This record gives sequence, C-alpha cells and structure tokens, in this order.
Amino acid sequence: MIKRLISHVKLILRDGLSVARLKSLLLALRLRGGAGHLLFWAVIIGFAGGITAFAFHHALDYVKFLLLRQIGGFPFTGKYLYGDGLLPPWMFFLIPAAGALASSFLVNKFAAEASGPGTDALVDAFHNKGGRIRSRVPLVKALASILTIGSGGSAGQEGPIAQIGGGLGSAVGEWLKAPDRVRRQLLLAGTSAGLGAIFRAPLGGALTACEILYHEDFESDAFMPSIIASIVAFATFSVLMPGSAPYMLLPLYDLNKPLHLIFCAVLGALCAPASRLYIYVYREACSRFAKLKIPALWKPMLGGLGVGLIGYICPQAVATGWEYLLEAASTSHVGPILIVFALFKILTTSLTIGSGGSGGLFGPSLFIGGMFGGFLGYVFHLIAPHSITEPQAFVLVGMGSFFAGAAKAPIAGVIMVCEMTGNYGLLAPLLLASTIHIVLSKRLSIYTTQKINRFESPAHRSEMTVDVLRDLKVSQVFTPNRRFPSVKHGTTLPELRSLFQSGDEDCFPVLDVNGKLCGLIHAKVLREAFVEPSVENLLIAEDLMNTPRSLSLDTDLHRALQVFLESGANQLPVLSAQSEILGLFRHEEIIRAYDRYLSALNRGESETTMMRSMRG
Repeated sequence: MIKRLISHVKLILRDGLSVARLKSLLLALRLRGGAGHLLFWAVIIGFAGGITAFAFHHALDYVKFLLLRQIGGFPFTGKYLYGDGLLPPWMFFLIPAAGALASSFLVNKFAAEASGPGTDALVDAFHNKGGRIRSRVPLVKALASILTIGSGGSAGQEGPIAQIGGGLGSAVGEWLKAPDRVRRQLLLAGTSAGLGAIFRAPLGGALTACEILYHEDFESDAFMPSIIASIVAFATFSVLMPGSAPYMLLPLYDLNKPLHLIFCAVLGALCAPASRLYIYVYREACSRFAKLKIPALWKPMLGGLGVGLIGYICPQAVATGWEYLLEAASTSHVGPILIVFALFKILTTSLTIGSGGSGGLFGPSLFIGGMFGGFLGYVFHLIAPHSITEPQAFVLVGMGSFFAGAAKAPIAGVIMVCEMTGNYGLLAPLLLASTIHIVLSKRLSIYTTQKINRFESPAHRSEMTVDVLRDLKVSQVFTPNRRFPSVKHGTTLPELRSLFQSGDEDCFPVLDVNGKLCGLIHAKVLREAFVEPSVENLLIAEDLMNTPRSLSLDTDLHRALQVFLESGANQLPVLSAQSEILGLFRHEEIIRAYDRYLSALNRGESETTMMRSMRG
C-alpha cells in the first residue's frame, strides 16, 4: 500500500495534479491492505485528532474566560467569578443556565446523541452500532460542550473530545467502506487521539479508549492503532502548543514506604463508598430529570440553575475546577474543607450531565477523587505527622484510584494520572489503591453502556460463538444406507409419481448409464409438475433434474449446512471416494448432532464419549 502511494505521489510530482490523478490517488488510499493500511490511517486520524483537540481546548478556554472571568464581551462590565467575588448573585444564576439552554438547543435541533457525557454514546456506538457515529455529531458535541462547560457547567473535556475524536475515526471508516471490525478500531483510534492530545497523555489516552468499553476486559485488537493515533495526536498538539506537557505541573512525590502504602490501601478502600455515592446521585439525577414532564430543551437549563445556586455557595464546584485541584495538589494547605468541595462537585456534576448537559464525567471524577484524597491526606497527617509530611500527594492517589474504580479502568486511570502530573513514582501506590477500590466496588460503574467483557459485547458475538459444526464431519453422524429411491434418465413422470407417493423422500438422485450421480429431482419440482396433467406424458427425469449437489464423508457439518442452504433441499446424497451414493443425508441430522454435542459438552463428557453419541 505504501509503495502504491509513493508511486502515485511521484506521478503527481512529474505530471502535475489533475482530477483523474487525484481520483486515482484517493482510490488507492481506499483500498484495504491489512495492518499497514490500518496504521497509516491511524496516523492520519492522530494528526486530525491533535488539531481538533487544540482547537477545542482553545475555544473552551476562550469561552470560559469570556463568560466566567471577564464578562466584558457581553453587556456586563469587568466582573470576575473567581478571586474577587464581584459577580452579582443574579448574574451567577443566569450564566450556567443560559449556557445550558444554548447547548440544549443545539443538541435537540441537530444531534440528540450529543447530549450527556459522550463516553456512554461512544461505548454504545462501539458495541451496538458497528463503530458508527453520525458525521454531524463531532461538531455539535464540540459546540454544545464548549457552551456547557464554558458557562460554568460541571463537566469534563474527556467525554466531548472522546466522542469528537471517535467521530473522526468513524468518518474515516465510512469513507473507506471498512468492515465493522476495522471501523471500530478506527473509532477507538480517534478516541485515543483526542484523549492523548488534550490531556498530554499518549499512553493513558490509548489505554482509556481500549479499557473504558468493559468492566473486566480490554479491547486488545484496537490497541496498536490507538497508541499510534494517540502518539501522533500528542506530538501534533505539542507542536501547536509548545511547553504544554504535562497537563498539571506538580512537584514529584514519594509514597513508597510501607506506612505510606498502608494509608494508600485505606484510601482505596474508602473510595468505594465515595464512588458509590457519586454514581447513585448521578443516576438519581438522570432518572429524576428523565421523568420531568417538560420539553427536553428546558431540562438542562434547570440543571444550570441548580449549578448556579451551588456555585454561589461553593464556586470551586463549577466548571472544570482544575485550578482548585492544582492548588490542592501543589501545596500542603489541605484540610477538611476539601471534602465539602468534593460533595458539592458530586451535586453540580449530577445536575449538569444528569439534566442532559453536554460534557464528560472523567474530569469531575478526578476532581472529586482528588479532593477526597486530599481530605484523607490531611487526616493521615494528623495520625502520623512525622511519616506523612506531604499530605497533598494523596490528592493524586485519590484522583487515579477514584476514577479507576468508578469507571472500571484500573490501568488507564493510573497511567493517565501519572502522565498528566509527571509523577511516575506514584505508580505503585496508585495501583494498590485502585485495585482495592475496584475489588470493593465490584461492577458498579459511572458509565451505563459498558459491557462486562468481550463475551457480552455484540461487537464480538461472532468471535465468541463456538462453531461446533466445524469440528464435526458427516462421517461422524451419517449412517450409510443404500436403500433409497433412485431414478434413471428416462424415468417418466407417472413413475416418479408412484415413487413420490410411496415414501417421504425430499429428493431423488438421477443416475446415468454408469450408475453415477448426474442430477437431483427435488420434491418441490415434482409437486409443480403434478399440477399440470397435460405434460404428464411429455416429461421425463432428465427434464426435471437440477445440478447435483452432494456431500462427502469428510465434509464438515458447517460446510454441509451451507450446501443445504444453497440448494434449498432437505436431503442430499452422500458420495464415497469412488463417487458412489452411500445414502441420503437429512438437514435435520445436523441440528440433532449439534444439540447432542452441546449437551454432552455441558455434561463434561470426554471427547471419545461425545463422538460416540453423535449418531444418537
């Protein structure tokens, strides 16, 4: 494929670019050529994902600055939400509500699937829609999320950028006319590109895309294109925005002493009830808003009003809250107030996304976990002040372990936090806390469309179906019986009528002068001939026979079933190696053999016993 592409480029450089040459180049790019072709498009998706993430990041920052920090662009003058506290309370209510209403209008008008967290829609597209996302969704999702988060809605960037990047991958798959399996891989490549770029975490982005699909599994098939796309997107984003890594510039912490690990284990255990509360409040909000008997357009606005009320009391709980999380993780001034921030963040996130607002759950999960971890770090410092000298380090452990357990993504959550903060030395404490959290929280997840594992996913249903029929041969279930009705070329229709009425055969082999099979007469054809008495003395067997379809003793039952379906017959002759007819084999025998085999398999019988039972 690469050679073909290079040759086209050389011709363009030599002869110039023409419409015909451009069409030829595009056709070459569309031809599917195995792993190399897939990785080539992963690079293209990564490049596009990096540019898209850069544009989304800056657009969101601009709207946040415009609406939440300097509202001079609107008929408001020089008011600041953070720091000075100069924003009037009535205006504080209006901004999140107005942003939510504008976002809701876009979603309800153009793409209903762009509402909510985005990640759930992405996971559903992978499992149930062949990796397809409508082409309009990325743009609608981007605009709706910018309005929601930029106006103060409590949501994260990961859900939108995951769905936007996934939409790019899906669009490439559609253009390539790729099969569903490849389209799903391209979908996840786009997702990892968006995540890897915007969070400056190439490995974490790829792992998140492949791990977020299941509670207890990992989409290994898509990991290679995902990691390539994520690295290219990260590199593209870094070129466009130099000096941007890591996402959160923090001191390096060390929590690898035995006592530190014990406290990390305690943090992981306490994350389980905290994440359970988070998931319960979020799902309850989704349920309550769904039951409200008002137009869907207005529901996010009500959620925005609730966010505005809570934000007036606790401004740390609105928007992304990254500045407060960064402050808690970089200074030793952690205290009991952090648990209040975490609880209010649960409420604002549930109101924002539960009402139908557009935004992700990853960012709020990190904030809640970080504040919860900072609070526990403060408690641990009180218990062991000489050992826990950097309680703010538990902010990072809380971030990774809380998200890992709430989203059932143990490796992705840990690696993502390490890459985002540059604290790879916290790998062991994070893994310990995350594992304990997942064990205690079982299968409860913030994402409702996740599947337990690949066995539960419709995307892998064909792979997980054990094709027993391929393991069984006709010889294992067929008993030769040469007592079957056969006819010769010249057999008349009245003679065929007598044969047809004397038995229950569905087909009649037609033999040539040497006794070899030369055709088959199906019962359906005979019934149609019997309806016309005028032709009874004119037709013979040769006029009624079809092209012979037969089976051999070595034919597997899967292939035998295909031959039955292609021929439309319920009976087919079985031939020996010398092309002699050994008997007629019925379609029903395949079903019976399949049922007997599975029953024996479920009873745990040996292979010899199972094979002996095939003939009943």
